[in-house]
Amino acid sequence: MSPTPDAQHKTSIKPENTAKPSISVIVVTYASEDTVRACLESILNSAKHSGAKVEVIVVDNASPDGTVATVREHFPMVRLIAYHENLGYAKAINVGLKESRGDYVLILNPDCILSSDAIHQLVSFAESNNRIGIIGPMLLNRDGTLQPSGRRAQKLIHIVLSLIGLHSAVEAFLLGKGRDYKAASDVEEVSGAAMFCRRKALAEAGGMDERFFLYFEDVDLCARVRRLGWRISYCPYAKVMHLHRSSTSKVGELARRSFYASACIYLRKHCGSAVIPFKLLAIVRESIIAILKLLTHPLADCKERLRTLVHIIRS
Repeated sequence: MSPTPDAQHKTSIKPENTAKPSISVIVVTYASEDTVRACLESILNSAKHSGAKVEVIVVDNASPDGTVATVREHFPMVRLIAYHENLGYAKAINVGLKESRGDYVLILNPDCILSSDAIHQLVSFAESNNRIGIIGPMLLNRDGTLQPSGRRAQKLIHIVLSLIGLHSAVEAFLLGKGRDYKAASDVEEVSGAAMFCRRKALAEAGGMDERFFLYFEDVDLCARVRRLGWRISYCPYAKVMHLHRSSTSKVGELARRSFYASACIYLRKHCGSAVIPFKLLAIVRESIIAILKLLTHPLADCKERLRTLVHIIRS
């Protein structure tokens, strides 16, 4: 395989193993030192219990902490691709996809921990119907309680209502009232925290849209895969603990700016002119917050919000 155009900006460590895997696990890391070790240990344990040939690929987006050192030191069996610049989440996933060889691809956040039988359950569920393109497992909080996932597709109204503080009500509607999370079902979106994908479906969809630096890349992928006639399914038999927002909480202003930019891209792609009212609302919201911060916070905090405001206008 020829090197990628930005190969000079990365370090790649490839284990000596030529056997073709049936499953590839791709983990994109950024400042993930606190969680990546437990994540990779759970993957290797679940792979062992599955009996399948599994390869694990970590793509690091220029972590400023000890993430790369942790992977390099404790997981020599893992393929590590460490970039010296932050490519963005979607592009890093595509790097992993190009390097992977499995017929199935598990895209996993570094703040996730697989149950011992998760990989086995995901494969069994996928093989029960060859039109299932993407599967979302049951997600659990750190304390073992349910983290609801698998929902209806987002539209402009849902994104706008979330923006004005009604996120919980929107989530409840999208997830479905009175839903039985112990039952498998077809859904329109699954969480990007853990997505088990059929390679053929990913290939037909063209992988991740690299314009999404962070956020909305998962729901965009689900929309495109579904449009091609593939099913998106929720599988409660595979369980994954997700330490929600453990990764994005570390990137602050970048995460906020990325949310607005990605929302605009998503709305342009799937909702046409709906991006205009969203941008107007976002500008009003950030302007009010900037003014309030100017009155009550240090100037540095205000400058962050002003940078976000300029970013929205340019998006």
